[in-house]
Amino acid sequence: MKKLLILMSIVAFAAALGLFSCSKVEPILENPADNPETEAPVVAWKVAVSATMGETKALAEDPVTHALIATFETTDNVYVYNRTKNVVDPSPLHPDKNGAEVLLTGSLSNDYDAGDELVFCYNSNSSGNFPYSMRQKGTLATAADYATAELAISAADAENKTITGAATFINMQSIFGFNFTDGSDAIPVRAAEVYTEGRKLVSLIYSTTSPSREQTLYGRAAIVADAPVSGPFYAGLRNDYDEDDTYHFRINDGAGHLYSGTKSAPAGKIVNGKYYLSAVTLSPVALPTVTLTADGTPVGPNAPWDETLTMYGWSNVFLGYANYDDLTVSGNTAGCWFLWMTHDSSGGDRTVTLDGATVTVPERNLPFDNQEGTFTFILNGDNAIVTDGSPAIGIAGGSHIVRFQGNGTLTITSSESQYGCQKGIYDSGYSAENPLQLTAVDGYWLNISDPVDNDDGTFTWVYTVRPAISQLTVYDNTDDNAYVPVSGYVIDGYQKCEFVIPAAKLASMTGGTIHKMRFYLKDVASKSWDTSFTIFMKEVDVTSIDAFSGTGGATTVYTGSFNGTGTTMTLTFSRDFEYHGGNLLVGIYKTTSGGKYASATFYGKNVSGACVQGTSNSLESVTATQRNFLPKTTFFLN
Repeated sequence: MKKLLILMSIVAFAAALGLFSCSKVEPILENPADNPETEAPVVAWKVAVSATMGETKALAEDPVTHALIATFETTDNVYVYNRTKNVVDPSPLHPDKNGAEVLLTGSLSNDYDAGDELVFCYNSNSSGNFPYSMRQKGTLATAADYATAELAISAADAENKTITGAATFINMQSIFGFNFTDGSDAIPVRAAEVYTEGRKLVSLIYSTTSPSREQTLYGRAAIVADAPVSGPFYAGLRNDYDEDDTYHFRINDGAGHLYSGTKSAPAGKIVNGKYYLSAVTLSPVALPTVTLTADGTPVGPNAPWDETLTMYGWSNVFLGYANYDDLTVSGNTAGCWFLWMTHDSSGGDRTVTLDGATVTVPERNLPFDNQEGTFTFILNGDNAIVTDGSPAIGIAGGSHIVRFQGNGTLTITSSESQYGCQKGIYDSGYSAENPLQLTAVDGYWLNISDPVDNDDGTFTWVYTVRPAISQLTVYDNTDDNAYVPVSGYVIDGYQKCEFVIPAAKLASMTGGTIHKMRFYLKDVASKSWDTSFTIFMKEVDVTSIDAFSGTGGATTVYTGSFNGTGTTMTLTFSRDFEYHGGNLLVGIYKTTSGGKYASATFYGKNVSGACVQGTSNSLESVTATQRNFLPKTTFFLN
């Protein structure tokens, strides 16, 4: 039988142009259809396979031409998927010898009928699936090396159980040899992650179909080597994007350093079955400062090089901090995650201090995950967690609790598509009976903003935590006004008064609940006004007003009399108001006629455009007059 030698074409990334260029564009191979002598009869569950693939498991690079020489090995597995019956046979076939042309032999377990369409899955797992992450190790021998061949059964004999026919394998991906440098020196690679802007890089292909999932999953290829690889870092990659694309690389050198870089693809798409050699220039990735909270001892990434971590979504491509005691994280990073998986005497409860930290982890990696118990975050200053398609924080172990304390903010940008995810935080044990609890530690207030849709599958929430306070006074000044918050001189008519206090003045009471407020008088009324007022509140987008906003969207907090005969006027609410950090509009309306007029003036501060007020003989006819004043006000909080 004539020996079949397969040489893959070499395609190089042009470093100067940042594009692909081709050398030896067409593969050198012989077509079995033109060489009948390569075909052989198949008997007793044996299928003759014309090995026209550009790659198989036994890849070797020609030292002169740098082409890939491909042969089969007897240890290769080929699983058979029956497309007609949508089932994978549990028994694999094997090549009968090492070489470029072989017979696939073995005993299949399932039932087959004439006309069944079979797909031979070369190098798949036992389920007939093709994963592009966990099985690759960065070497040529471990590069994802998948191919399929199709065969329609022309005859099936139930008694003899024989299948006859011939099939030709087609490559499912290309082989890449990446040489990563910092511009001059080579960078060894312990782990690499590749993703593309077109979002069509294949992470897993199922042979079987199911209405509950897609047959092809897209995302990233995460490849973890057994040891740092110097020189070409090999990977089998499949990209289904049909237009111009850019490849993104994130590299862990195994010595506590991260790198990132990009490479533009040529016009069109990467061609399956080709061999690409590529030089990629990388830049260092900023790392955070991570210390033990108890004593400030600096700590570094210590996550084990464990493939099971990748299976559960924690990529070793990024730097992992695993099972440390309570940590403080500050500074910026584009590739760290923090994981707790082991029980200890604390029952798994963990505290993380974020001190001006921005943690960015793209492509579905979970930055903070506590597998054991309650998570407590201490927020100092402004912090952020940014992900691309995954939650920002995860908990397990049945606690269903994430708590916050400190004095700062946490801006979370993440997906909420995963079941059990709420406001960027994921609870693996979520249920209607045991919902996720996002709470403040006793003595603190927590406010969570409404989500902002970023139109890319992610949302943004702002978590604000403050020490709880019992009261807050604003606009403590010696200016005075006879109209705001109420005009005693024309008390017998209808009145409207609205003023806006900017959020910046009220930041320390964000998350608190107002149950009482107090105004301060300079000149007190000579007698009781003997009438009723209504107070309402709402948070608004503006900090100045020139017209009445009205009660729409507001909470009525008080209805009753005002007493202006003392130096303070305290009003206890009938309904508390939860303050969430916005500009606070306070409205005071006198909605009935009558009363005893007696003038009074109130302390406060002259502020341009801050308040409108008016009086009339009916509520509807009251027109707004700009009073440019904000009263001295004390808010009492729960």
